[in-house]
Amino acid sequence: MDGIDESKQIVLQIGGVLKKYRKEKNMSLDDLAELTGVSKLTLGNIERGDTNPTLAIIWKISKGISLPLLALLKSEDPVSLYRAGEGLRFSNDQKKLDH
Repeated sequence: MDGIDESKQIVLQIGGVLKKYRKEKNMSLDDLAELTGVSKLTLGNIERGDTNPTLAIIWKISKGISLPLLALLKSEDPVSLYRAGEGLRFSNDQKKLDH
């Protein structure tokens, strides 16, 4: 995995956590913008992974919603990374199961 892929993963992670939080709190982007002081446009771009937010913006969001900064970077789902040729392998030659 190269640096570009890792950066994109972090951006998508932050956006996903932010959107999940907002939905759980039944908030609109307008509500979140008012609470954090970050524009609705910027928040929407972050949620979609269309922008790479600065640490200052992430901090501002974190403080505004009273969520620890690291919570925006933390994944709840376990992630497994494998080098090419290692780990799980899938094959297309599985026999069709009869029901």
